[in-house]
Amino acid sequence: MEYTIEDRFILSSRNNLKVAISIYKPDGLQHPSPTIVMGHGIGAIKAAGLSPFAGIFASEGYVAVTFDYINFGESEGTPRNVLHVREQLQDFRDVLASFGGMHVTSLVSRARELAAGIAQCPLVDGLAGCLQMPLARSLKLTAAAVVDIVG
Repeated sequence: MEYTIEDRFILSSRNNLKVAISIYKPDGLQHPSPTIVMGHGIGAIKAAGLSPFAGIFASEGYVAVTFDYINFGESEGTPRNVLHVREQLQDFRDVLASFGGMHVTSLVSRARELAAGIAQCPLVDGLAGCLQMPLARSLKLTAAAVVDIVG
């Protein structure tokens, strides 16, 4: 199935900044249509690998939406490339209202208005993830997480 891609911005509910989204719409779309919202985890942007997956979903008849979190990619906000999980969860909610694996899991468990969620390669256990990588990389990520939490 053929599809078109529409790039646009929505406004963030927490700070009125522009959130960059790309909407992959199957041609001949029937409303309402199942929609898959895709956001990266660990600070990546929509241009870093979401497009091929969104295209496959759209070619199968689903609307797919990719987006960049505030402070990342094509979205507005400073400081750039600083990860704040609580704020990214709100960005996900904003995209849903106008959708990384851990965010999907958290949102689906709390948002009764969602029928389902798909977490592709989710990070749902940070400790287990750190224990599976080389020690030096794990320590570097842990230090970055502490700095992010402390501020």
